[in-house]
Amino acid sequence: MSNSNNAALLTLAEAPNIYEPINEGEHLLIEEGYVLFLGRGDDPGFNSVQHLRLSPTTIEATIAEIHDQARQHGRHALTWEVASSATPADLVERLQALGMTPATPPLAVVMALHTPPPAPPSEIAVSRVASIADFRAYVTITHEVFGMMDRLDAELERIDREGAKDLAQQRFVRYIAWIADEPVAAASALFTDAGVMLHSGSTRPSARGRGAYRALVAARWNDAVARGTPVAVTRAGPQSRPILRQVGFQALTEIHFLVDRFD
Repeated sequence: MSNSNNAALLTLAEAPNIYEPINEGEHLLIEEGYVLFLGRGDDPGFNSVQHLRLSPTTIEATIAEIHDQARQHGRHALTWEVASSATPADLVERLQALGMTPATPPLAVVMALHTPPPAPPSEIAVSRVASIADFRAYVTITHEVFGMMDRLDAELERIDREGAKDLAQQRFVRYIAWIADEPVAAASALFTDAGVMLHSGSTRPSARGRGAYRALVAARWNDAVARGTPVAVTRAGPQSRPILRQVGFQALTEIHFLVDRFD
């Protein structure tokens, strides 16, 4: 892969919000030194600061600027996503000294796949989410696995109202893995000219170890190949890293997550 293609892939991994569709109630601000995304809620998990390129003398002023932007939209909590390529090199330590705290989990490893993954087990079927019923099944799985059941009812209500618009997006695609007609795992993919960004891989505990996660990787890889961009990148947490290594992913860089709460 050329240096320019590798740089584009790293930008995709570091700042996926640049590429993702912006929905109603969300806001995206792209500045020279950062990308600010404000989601649908005042929670650090919904709001992020990415692609940080600051100088030591501008950090505090930039924080104040970002806080002002967030307050204008009623947000008082952010997650700062500090990649290894961020500047200055000690930005994590500087932000912590200013009161930010490590998120849970505090770190993700950016991993990339450049060769086809192994074929998944034949008992696993994977489908793209194309109906409201499947969309509801998809978010039920992700909310169960990621411990967000307190948000599920509100998200299901939103899908009933706005889900058709979400499903019409061509670049952001959701998937479900099935075993014997039972939905057991879910994942999504953001397709770009640089490659595909894999998101939200989640398998119900009762189905783990049977290949559902690997089947979702293979399905998204195949769709990326069909679109002419045979490369995948993802942010891997501690549970997914061993599986991703087994199917051919290699580590590229790291991203540290810091929680920032302010009045």
